[in-house]
Amino acid sequence: MKLTDATLLRQMETGCKVYFFNILYDRYNRLFYRWIYTRIGCKETTEEIAQNFWVEIWENPSYFKNNIHGSVKDYFLRVLSFRMLDYLKSSYARKTGDNSLLSEIEKSLSYTHILEEIHTNEVHTIINGVLDNLPQLTKDICALRLNQQYTVKEAASALKVSPKIVRTRYRSVLAMLKERLVGVYSYSG
Repeated sequence: MKLTDATLLRQMETGCKVYFFNILYDRYNRLFYRWIYTRIGCKETTEEIAQNFWVEIWENPSYFKNNIHGSVKDYFLRVLSFRMLDYLKSSYARKTGDNSLLSEIEKSLSYTHILEEIHTNEVHTIINGVLDNLPQLTKDICALRLNQQYTVKEAASALKVSPKIVRTRYRSVLAMLKERLVGVYSYSG
C-alpha cells in the first residue's frame, strides 16, 4: 500500500525521519526539478532552489498542507513557486546580474502587494460578497476547489457535472475575486 504524502510528513516528525523523507524525495524530486527548470532555465539555480526547498521540508514537515486524499503535491508546488520567486528576487540573484529574468518575474507579480495589505477578515468579506450572489452549483464548486482542494475532475465527479462546467465557473469566480481585490487594493506605486 502506497503511503500518502500526509502520512510521510507526519512520520517524518515522529518516526524514522530519514526513511520517510527519502520516500517523499523519490516521489517528488524529478517533479520539483522540472517545475523549477522550466521556469528558470538555469541548471545551477534550479539545483540550489530545489535543495533549499528540500531543506525546508526536512526542517518543518508539518508546515505543508494536504488535500482530502492526503496529497501535498499542489501545496508543494504552490510553496515551491513562491520560494523560487523569493530566491530570484533575493540580493544573490540581483548580484548575478540576471535583471531580464527579474523583470519578467516582477511583471508576473504585479498583484502580490495585495497580499501584504489585506487582512484575513477583509478577504473573507470580499469572498463572501462575491459568492453570496452566485448560483448554488457555483458556490459548491468553489467550496470543493478552494476549501477542500479538489481537482477539477474530483469536483466534477462529486457534483455530477462535466469538468468543463467546473473549470468555467471556477475561472469566472476567480476573475470576479481578482477584479474585486484589485479594485479595493489598487497599487499606487
